[in-house]
Formats: sequence, structure tokens, C-alpha cells
Amino acid sequence: MKTRDYIQISIIALAAACLIKLFVLDAIIVSSPSMESTLMVGDLVLVNKLVSLRGEKHVPIVKSEITIPNLPFAGHIEREDVIVFNYPGDRDEREMPNGTEYVKRCVGVGGDTIEIRDGDLYVNRNYIPLPEMHRHSLFPQSFADDRLFPRNKKNNLDNYGPVIVPKSGDVAALNLETYPLWEKLIRGEGHTLELTGDRISLDGKRTDTYTIQRNYLFVLGDNFYNSSDSRFWGFLPEEKVIGKAEIIYWSIEEPLHHGGFKGLFSSIRWNRLGSFIR
Repeated sequence: MKTRDYIQISIIALAAACLIKLFVLDAIIVSSPSMESTLMVGDLVLVNKLVSLRGEKHVPIVKSEITIPNLPFAGHIEREDVIVFNYPGDRDEREMPNGTEYVKRCVGVGGDTIEIRDGDLYVNRNYIPLPEMHRHSLFPQSFADDRLFPRNKKNNLDNYGPVIVPKSGDVAALNLETYPLWEKLIRGEGHTLELTGDRISLDGKRTDTYTIQRNYLFVLGDNFYNSSDSRFWGFLPEEKVIGKAEIIYWSIEEPLHHGGFKGLFSSIRWNRLGSFIR
């Protein structure tokens, strides 16, 4: 083969690898204990990105959002899926952040009613068992945690909601009571929103309703009391999803307990290698 042929093959292979990483398969390393014991710090996870091939996406090679048509083989996010997504920002952020990847469990999709009562999770009034890591009910109903979403609600980690996960086409009532619930979402959908006294203006025009443009999810960490999730920062826009966490292909304890090669070998969690994520 000529040198030119090797160069062409290398370029094609590199392009194929980039396309696979962008749209099909990726890998992440777990750096937070928020999904213990499903995922441990030091787990290396393969991510199926096909489930995110729909709707508006930001692709690193372009500066703006692109719209990808719904593909028949792409699949979709379902309740109980463990998903990887770009962090949508803190509760009170007005500008969406870039880059930080989170891993959580999807417990609600658009239209679902989410409620936590005395440490028990209910979706559409159906009891959903929480993972083994969950320690049952630490906070009484009377305790209000002012860190949680939305502002000014008497929610805590064990008693939350009910809230309805929004979806495209839903019409939300806008008033003084609901303003904290919808403010971040509306700004995230590209609109300006102002509250003056009891007057709410959307893009400079007074209004008392808003039609939701995108689909959203509600996510929780399996490590129920050690997780920054939808209870803290609100609904997750579906287009922020990178993919579904599928399999642990490598796992290593951090930090290494012993030095040298022996320490590296002994720090591998052999029982986790090749584990499917449930």
C-alpha cells in the first residue's frame, strides 16, 4: 500500500471513531458517590448515546443547537433508566451552564406526577421501591428545606411535591404562586420573564399562561441523601441527556491503598467488571 492509502485509511478510521463517540457510544468515569451502590466512585461506564438522538442537541463541532429527526432505532429514556446528562444549572441560575456531566436515575417522564412521602417515592400515585442505599425518612413533614426546588415551598428530601413533570404542549398557569416553579424552565427555553409586583411579563408582554416547548425528566440519585438532583435544581430538559449508562467495563478503588503495580492490581474491583447497570 502507498503512503497516501495509509493516510486515507487513518482519516476514515478517525472520522468513524469521532462519529461513534458523538452519536453512538461514549465512556465516563464516575466521580461522585451520589449513585451508590449502583455506581461507585471509580467505575468506568459505557454510555449508549443512541437514546439521545432526537430533538435539539448541542454538538461540539458546531456553535449552535442542531435538530436531529426522531430515528426509529434510537429508543427513548424510560423510568428507572440510569442516564448521563449535562448539568442544567442550579435552581436560581439564569444562564445555563456548560459541560459538567451528571449521572442519575430517571424516575419521571413528561406528564408523570412525582411525590415523596415520609421517604417513600410515588410516581402517578404508585409506590416505587428505592435502592438499598436509601435510609428511610430522616426529615419530618414540618421541616422545610429552603435549598430545594421550587423556592418558597415546604419541601424536604423525605417529603417533596407533588409536582407534575412538564412536557411539550402543556399550558402552565403563571401567577405569584407558580412563578418560582416555571421561571428557570421558561428562561431555559429562550424567553425573558419579569415579575413586577403581581404582574408577569413574557418577552415584554403581560401574560398569565405559558405553553411548554420541550420535554422534561425528573431524576434522583440512588444515594438518596447525598445527591444533587431534581429535588434541588428542578426539571431536566430532555435535550440535555447524553445517553443511558449501560455497563461497567472497569472499576478501580480511589485512592489506591497500596503503592506500585501490586497496589494497582489489588485496587481493581473485579466483581464489578462487565456488570450491567440496573
